[in-house]
Amino acid sequence: MADQATLKSFIVLFVIYVLVDAFWQLVLSLPLWESQVRRLTGREMTIGRWSTLFTNALIVLGLNYLAFTLINSGRLVQDSVLYGLIFGLTVFGSFNFNNVATLPGYNIALGLVDTFWGVLVSVISLYFAGAFLL
Repeated sequence: MADQATLKSFIVLFVIYVLVDAFWQLVLSLPLWESQVRRLTGREMTIGRWSTLFTNALIVLGLNYLAFTLINSGRLVQDSVLYGLIFGLTVFGSFNFNNVATLPGYNIALGLVDTFWGVLVSVISLYFAGAFLL
């Protein structure tokens, strides 16, 4: 069972992550993903609200336990960058380059951009959660 501090950090990270990622998903990258999905499937893209929230919760669960717990308040910037880089590259790189490997026509440039985004959203989320909680 998670203690109160772990639950609090999960909630704070979740709110920050969802707000920052929503800007990327709904404003900046939506046209890129719509084009990719249409090209690969021949259909229009739809976004499932519940599956998106569940996916975000899983990502934040990992971010909380595997990265946030390692951050030292005296090294907030450096640790946020280091652990956000490792976590974002691992999670988003695995997703994107598995798609490159298994889906003919998957756009490698979009995979690179999305992986970079995964690193950036992880760093931003860790930094602001640390600034608020540590």
